[in-house]
Amino acid sequence: MNSQEHNSFTSHSKKNFTLLDNDIIRSADLSCKAFKLLSIGLSHSGSWQFNRKQINTCFKEGMHTVDEAMKELRSLGHLHLKAKKGNGSQFAGHLWFWFEDPISEEEFKKFYRDPEIQGFGEFGVSETPPDIRIPSLKNTNSDKKINKVNEGTLPFSKKKKKEPRDFLTTPEEKTYFDSLMKSRPEEGEPLDPKAVSYWIKNWGIERVKEAVMVYRQQVDKHKRNPSVPIPRSMGKYVRRALNKGTKPSTEETDANKRLARELSKKHPFIEVLEKYVKIVASTFKEELYYSMPIDLFKQTIRNKIETALAYSL
Repeated sequence: MNSQEHNSFTSHSKKNFTLLDNDIIRSADLSCKAFKLLSIGLSHSGSWQFNRKQINTCFKEGMHTVDEAMKELRSLGHLHLKAKKGNGSQFAGHLWFWFEDPISEEEFKKFYRDPEIQGFGEFGVSETPPDIRIPSLKNTNSDKKINKVNEGTLPFSKKKKKEPRDFLTTPEEKTYFDSLMKSRPEEGEPLDPKAVSYWIKNWGIERVKEAVMVYRQQVDKHKRNPSVPIPRSMGKYVRRALNKGTKPSTEETDANKRLARELSKKHPFIEVLEKYVKIVASTFKEELYYSMPIDLFKQTIRNKIETALAYSL
């Protein structure tokens, strides 16, 4: 790669202008300097020869501010750098990768290892690649044979003809996949089965359940107080909760646990455990996690109690 070639790659949803998610603009996780640097990176979309000195021309505060902003964006996963080699394997600068939705170092390694599969293509191309967290169902070159290396890193390849659900291996994973696919978000599009399968496989059922509860708690808060913003995309909200490790509100968890204890005094088929309440009556078995939104937990546990009472007759 010579000095005239582009050395950057940008992943965002629109071309020719910069469209930023309101969650990024309003995020308390980004400092002002980091937000500006991210905006600069996303605005060029692979058409700029990036380097620190060039970026510094866009900052009034000086090079130290650029360095601090870069460090912050890299720690959050919005910016990834990859060293490139020149003649004689000498260091020849960096390749810059900007991501509107942050990704972890491990996710970036997977993406960089299989750029053609993930839609990376050539540097400088401004077209939007598919979401790199979701393995593509499409082969970017139908005439190209999938070699053994690619085959091992392409879980949804045409050769294997697997559906997203088939990528899951245990009955518990598939059962939870089916239940989550039945979820209907308050706003926005239904969940993408490829995304759901990838979440379960990479984060595990328990962690995905927590992230889903974070979304549902936010929706519940909006219903009780309309001034609280409602998530516009369930898929994006859950994915962000997974990446950031956001946990459900403990205040609601404690309240639900107290309610379960009170109900268990009246109904012996209710067993209060550490993370969830178990309801067992004859062949009827159900588990409800305390991390559910308060209103949803109240309604759900009362419905399950009515069902359990019917089984007890």
